[in-house]
This record gives sequence, C-alpha cells and structure tokens, in this order.
Amino acid sequence: MPMFECAKCGSGDNTATSDFWEYFRTGAPPLCSACDPETGKWHEEFPRVQASELQKQEAAADPSAIWYKFEKGAYYRVRADGKGRERVYGS
Repeated sequence: MPMFECAKCGSGDNTATSDFWEYFRTGAPPLCSACDPETGKWHEEFPRVQASELQKQEAAADPSAIWYKFEKGAYYRVRADGKGRERVYGS
C-alpha cells in the first residue's frame, strides 16, 4: 500500500491505516493515525518511524513503491527511490 509522511510529526504511515484519503480528498495536509485528532494513537500495524528512514528502507526493498508527498498545498506521487514525480492534487 502507498505510504505518506505525516505533515505534523514526520512519521511514515500507510494510506490504509489512517484517514489519508479524507485529507487527500479535501486537500488538507495528511496526518498519521497518532496525530489525527479523531484517532489520537498509533495503530501498531508497524513501528512508528520517521518517513525519511522508512522511505530509505522501502527504496532498498522495492524502489518503485509509491509514496505521497504533500508540499505547498499539493499532493505528489513519487517512487520510494525518489525517481518520478507526478502532481495528483492541488496547485
């Protein structure tokens, strides 16, 4: 499943273990399950790790793994190895 970086704490989270798609749909900065005010706790599906470290691990295992980045009001889809970048929402 695609991963993303929490806009508040920088943790890497999975789009399926958070409210990522609601944030994406509204164009709001994405929050991990721990920072999301509705959830308020880490899901424990995998260890809570900074997105930069998790992305390095994924790039070694599967360079084409998908990550979503939120920058300056827009969402981008990028590969774990940093190659390829596509704006998918926002300006």
